[in-house]
Amino acid sequence: MSVRTYTELISLPTFEERFRYLKLDGKIGEATFGFQRWLNQEFYHSSEWLSFRDDVIIRDNGCDLGIAGHEIFGPVLIHHINPITYEDIINRNPCVFDLENVICTQLKTHNAIHYGDESILILKPVQRSRNDTCPWRKKLKGVHFMSTMYEDVDMENPDGVSGDGSDVCDGLIGVVVSCLSLNIREKASADSNVIAEAKALDELKIDMANSNDDWYAVCTVAGIEGFCMKKFIAVRE
Repeated sequence: MSVRTYTELISLPTFEERFRYLKLDGKIGEATFGFQRWLNQEFYHSSEWLSFRDDVIIRDNGCDLGIAGHEIFGPVLIHHINPITYEDIINRNPCVFDLENVICTQLKTHNAIHYGDESILILKPVQRSRNDTCPWRKKLKGVHFMSTMYEDVDMENPDGVSGDGSDVCDGLIGVVVSCLSLNIREKASADSNVIAEAKALDELKIDMANSNDDWYAVCTVAGIEGFCMKKFIAVRE
């Protein structure tokens, strides 16, 4: 596969053309989404990475695939145009911090690229209400742009939005860690029925009002509500 570049990408005028240029037609998890990724989260909290991602967001104006009018109103993901590996991160390969190898995306676009599935894209920009603001614009001194703890996450319907564009559920965001899969149960009990399963690095919305000392009340991106053990969830700040 030939090396793709940011310069070539932005020469394409439409969102659809840029997606087709980037799509990988691969299976999420084989290279940069594997079990080792949760071991390397220190990197994504490093000042080196946070400073770099800020530069990327500013360059792309916080827009999905850098397309004007496609502003990202949730977490901004930094997508590596040419996939990186765990070893690239550990060894600080220059490709990890190459501005020619990155572009801003939202969660759904990011997954569509890796799955090669154009059907899950949000092609029409989200209409926001008056006085609504982009979280990434609210940069204060010493505070980095709104970020996701995990840059390359594996999720279906990853932005947790229902067909009418409203949030499926509200709450804090938690990420599945320290396990390959996590059972979501009907009630806050190990004896309760399993109603869904979350994979490592999947994101879940947390309802603190209905959580207890050992269990989080959660909602999946598909809108399934249940409970999972707290020790396997890292709450994103």
